[in-house]
Amino acid sequence: MSRKSKIGLAVGLAALVVVGAGGKLVHELSQDTVNGLISCYGSAQTPIAWMCKKVLVVKLRSAENVALLNKHGAARFPVMLSNEVAGREMLRILVSHGVDVNAVDQDSSARFTPLHLAAMDATLWQVELLLEHGADPDAIDASGMTPLDRARKVQQEYPDAGRTAIIQMLEARTSR
Repeated sequence: MSRKSKIGLAVGLAALVVVGAGGKLVHELSQDTVNGLISCYGSAQTPIAWMCKKVLVVKLRSAENVALLNKHGAARFPVMLSNEVAGREMLRILVSHGVDVNAVDQDSSARFTPLHLAAMDATLWQVELLLEHGADPDAIDASGMTPLDRARKVQQEYPDAGRTAIIQMLEARTSR
């Protein structure tokens, strides 16, 4: 057998192993929770993350899964990612399947919307992304504070240029 044939055979066998393992992985991923898939998809831009994304999209076709995500304020997950490209894509996918960008985590007494959480951080793209998808800058949390109020409060304790830009953006968009 020629060297070229041996290489071709090795590549073919490797592909069969990968496809077989991939099938098992897809089965395992399909058994995972929607939150687990979001975490997997957001972890890195790898083939496994790609598969998590594909399985997530299928699971988001279920109204029950979307309702569960809304119950837990799932629009916050994409803006918690450090990777802006992945965060933007993930939020687009979630919103296109009915996830509410203004939903709060029903298990939290603070009643923060994803915009409240992003406004307290110092990463402008997160706030921009939520506003682009319809986040309400006038939403009130359990303490009667808007995302702008929260950003100002955190800024007093922990000044940051990124948060200054967030405050300016929210000032331009709030009705108060």
